[in-house]
Amino acid sequence: MAYGGWDDIFTSSLESLVGNANDFPEIIWTFYNALPSIDERLKRILSPGIDRGRVNLYSSIDCHRLLPKIAAFWQSDLELHSESTIETTKINAPKSPLRFDTRSLECDRPPSVDIWVGREPELRALETTDAKIAIICGFGGQGKSHLAAKYLEAVTKGETPYSDWDWRDCKEEGDRIRTQIVAAIERVADELTVDLEMDSMTDRDLVNSFISVLHKTSRVFVFDNVDHYVDLEKEEFFGILDVLVRQFSKSNSPSKIIFTCRPQVNYDISEVSSFTLLGISLAETVELFTARCEKNKVVAHDIQIAHEVTAGHPIWLDMMAVRVARVPGMTLSKINDDIRRDRSKNPDILSSLWKTLADREQTVLRVMSEAKRAETMEMIEKFTGSQLNYNKFSKAMRSLIALNLVIVKAQKNAPDLYDLHPLVRAFVRKSFNRPERKTFIQIVINEYNVLIRGIESMLGVHLPFPLLERWSQKAELEIEAGLFEDAFATLNKADDALIGGGHSEEFIRVAGKLFEAVDWLHASAEFKNFDDVIASTLFCLEQLQRRDDADSMLERYKLTMATKSARYIKYLDILAHKYWTRGEYQNAIDTAQEGVNLKDQTGVDTTHDCSQALALAQRDGGAPEEALPFFLKTHELDHLLTKEGILTVDEPTTIGNIGRCLQMMGRNDDAIICFQRSAQLLQDNVSTHRLSNLAYAYHWLAQALTTTGDEQSGYCFFVEAEELAAKFSPGRLLSISQDKDKFFPADKIPSISNREIRRQVKTWLGKEL
Repeated sequence: MAYGGWDDIFTSSLESLVGNANDFPEIIWTFYNALPSIDERLKRILSPGIDRGRVNLYSSIDCHRLLPKIAAFWQSDLELHSESTIETTKINAPKSPLRFDTRSLECDRPPSVDIWVGREPELRALETTDAKIAIICGFGGQGKSHLAAKYLEAVTKGETPYSDWDWRDCKEEGDRIRTQIVAAIERVADELTVDLEMDSMTDRDLVNSFISVLHKTSRVFVFDNVDHYVDLEKEEFFGILDVLVRQFSKSNSPSKIIFTCRPQVNYDISEVSSFTLLGISLAETVELFTARCEKNKVVAHDIQIAHEVTAGHPIWLDMMAVRVARVPGMTLSKINDDIRRDRSKNPDILSSLWKTLADREQTVLRVMSEAKRAETMEMIEKFTGSQLNYNKFSKAMRSLIALNLVIVKAQKNAPDLYDLHPLVRAFVRKSFNRPERKTFIQIVINEYNVLIRGIESMLGVHLPFPLLERWSQKAELEIEAGLFEDAFATLNKADDALIGGGHSEEFIRVAGKLFEAVDWLHASAEFKNFDDVIASTLFCLEQLQRRDDADSMLERYKLTMATKSARYIKYLDILAHKYWTRGEYQNAIDTAQEGVNLKDQTGVDTTHDCSQALALAQRDGGAPEEALPFFLKTHELDHLLTKEGILTVDEPTTIGNIGRCLQMMGRNDDAIICFQRSAQLLQDNVSTHRLSNLAYAYHWLAQALTTTGDEQSGYCFFVEAEELAAKFSPGRLLSISQDKDKFFPADKIPSISNREIRRQVKTWLGKEL
């Protein structure tokens, strides 16, 4: 596969290859544009291969998105067929679990259900309810995730009205649900070939985009472990999850959403149904032990005692049954005696079980408790490689799976994944302090470093989140190990990709943990990436309209500055951008001007600068003529507006900002020249905000063209701007639509098809002005 065609060794090698009549390569040449033009040099290079049928041309291909997907697919394929994976998958697996099918952009996996006892009324209710939203509540270990997973088995078998499913594990942590919604949208949008840009969306915009893509598909979405989004007093969700429930329940989407959480949640909405899971009955407990243990190995009296001391808790009862079935000499009577000797309110099943585990089994559990997500057997073996040889690791995994301490997440066409139940993970972590955990955390970090080195060259906004998430997970581990400088460096390196990819909430979540863990005065003086991570976090908070959080963080940041040093200019730049984002232009101008004056008067050697914030605020605050010199930089305006001069600018936002200044100064004809060049450059641009910037260019062009009398072209650009904005921001779409309606009332709308609109826009962009 090839694209570009630059004058370098790769293109010359390709030319030799396609020109050799004795070679028979299969070459795919890709173009980003839908209607590409082939220059004479490229045509000369490719023609011999095209004539022999060895070169095929494809348009509308974004290799920055396609190649990472291919790499991820190949990696999963290698893992599936590797010798070590084949061997390790023989260790254990559920008896006959239904294996779920993967997609090009993976979602999380539900737990495999090998034995299903009890919960039949709840399952029937889930299957028969017409509610668009189901909320499964109950204490940890009651089987909420297993109930949802069992329902998905019916979806996979075609026994429900839904064609597919998507599972998202929110891990009982805050600041994850937005990330998971973005990932779900990306997966559906990828399958439907919908292009979306979500980093700049508000919560309401993001929910509307989610609902919009769900209108085109019929599937079940499960958001597992959303505890941190429950208002415990109101017994309702808050934030984006509350918006999602209320908006989705009113929609006409053919899909269904299931939430699981420990706290009770109830909505007085007909399309929302809540289920509360309590302990299983004595009869169901007998059924569980009968399924797990050999006949006559347990007596009814002991089962009754076990049911009483655990209050019918499914996971504790299942662990007890497995121990009786798997551990030689173990009886239910002995386990009951151990529990009754413990005078605490809740039975400490795990402490009793932990004492019976071999060192190798404890080692595997300690390593897995530090991993940030479910992993393949091969990856877990790498984690433990410095502690255990392969035979000991294999025996440990077999034992842990048999004891139900390790959850198997099976799937078709991909290696099984292995994880710990949240209760098991929490128990292992709480059993050791940070110094005791640090060795095991470092083991996982070392493997993350190896993994990241293999995909580092692909780091960017188009990297699928399961791969991109490795950076945020590495930062989390570094925080837990006390490696704060490393954590700042990791976040700073990945901020463009995480934030630009629409994962602002994930960045906030991990950065928040880091800022809570460090002393700000010490960190600001010792860690060189401290200021940059602060700036990125504040940008994310503003994007998500979490203004109180942003104000609080900014005030705390200011307190780290005892004097007006170079860092104070950085603070003023952040503060000015905050004011500009909120439309407080005079405050932005005053703040940015202070920073510019301080830098000019002191001559301090720093990259921190407030000039751009000042220019943006001046322009949008009504003084575009004052902002124009900054955007022009070294360009001379009269020359820039000539046919030769306009071609010297190759940065689309620079020329776009110049055009916006000219437009606001009433120089629409000159602005149109700049907007055309900006829009042309953006056609082949692959930056994070390409769609957003192109929508701005089309919107401004529509205004300028209509104002200067070219109403037909102006209307076409309004329609195209609307179509672009619909892909990333319903709020921007509303603004553009309202503006279009002002210029084109119902009686002035041109009669023109969408196909003709696209043709006219393309033709207009290609013409000489």
